[in-house]
Amino acid sequence: MGCLFRILTRVFLLVAAFAVVLGVAMYFSPRPGALIIRTVFERGTRDAEQQIASLDPNDVTTLTDIPYRDGDGDALLNVSYPDGAQDGEVLPTVVWIHGGAWVSGSKDDYGVYHRLIAAEGFTVVSIGYSLAPESSYPTPLLQINQAFRYLQDHAAEYHIDVDRFVLAGDSAGAQIGSQVAAIITHPDYAAGIGIAPTLAPEQVRGVILYCGIFDIPAMIDGASVGPRILRLGARTVIWAYTGSKDSDSAAATEMSTINAVTADFPATFIGAGNDDPLTNDQSVPMAETLDDLGVPVTTVFFDEDHEPKQGHEFQFRVDTEDGQATFETMIDWLDETTSS
Repeated sequence: MGCLFRILTRVFLLVAAFAVVLGVAMYFSPRPGALIIRTVFERGTRDAEQQIASLDPNDVTTLTDIPYRDGDGDALLNVSYPDGAQDGEVLPTVVWIHGGAWVSGSKDDYGVYHRLIAAEGFTVVSIGYSLAPESSYPTPLLQINQAFRYLQDHAAEYHIDVDRFVLAGDSAGAQIGSQVAAIITHPDYAAGIGIAPTLAPEQVRGVILYCGIFDIPAMIDGASVGPRILRLGARTVIWAYTGSKDSDSAAATEMSTINAVTADFPATFIGAGNDDPLTNDQSVPMAETLDDLGVPVTTVFFDEDHEPKQGHEFQFRVDTEDGQATFETMIDWLDETTSS
């Protein structure tokens, strides 16, 4: 018994020491916390992907790891389109920007979901971009802007209709997507960031924003975001991405697209779950802001008492009744929004 007690004591002391070292490291750098969050997010993505793997359509062609920016190893994209697409035929094109709190995720995430969209008659492009803390803001904006140049130059090759783009994103990808759309449609905002858009406003037919972040101070400081641990995580990823802990830094201000959208913002589809702590502070206010500006907005929100509860990234679970219904609503919206 005495030997076992000594072993357990040593283990406890080692764990306690590790926690102290990690805590100190996280105080001085966002890197340890960001890498922990990356690991947790990646595990959650793998689990969700397994649930929909059996739904992968067999009538879609997918091309992977296409470089879109010379000399940039992170600048790769995937393209999916229906097998029946004829040579020279171009299709309305959904450009998906993956989520992952700016510190995780991949263009390969939820490939089944992308192919399900493609099977409905679309070209779907999933864009890879550099992650924090290895890279920082505004690198993803520069990469995605360049990706649109590449897609226009190779439109016929990948069945892309350059006059019928839809920007789409989930979570942090929705934030990035909303920022790219604001850059395209708001010249003063684009000039302030220092990016000349490679798309004209009329080339973007719509924007899809799932479970996104559009107000950085509300995410970091808002009491309704949830427990303190969530707010700490939010501050960590923003610090890793922008280099600042402050919710009112120049980068955080630019990222808060709820203050950058105008009446010229594209028609928008917004979805968020009733068990997602971001919904009431982010997606709902964004929808209201766009509606007040006169932008056509379609929403998928759930009543608070809706069961089963729908959490963050609920839309990818197309194996569930609510996920499938949301998918069908989105496809109907895409058909209408991109119709010639």
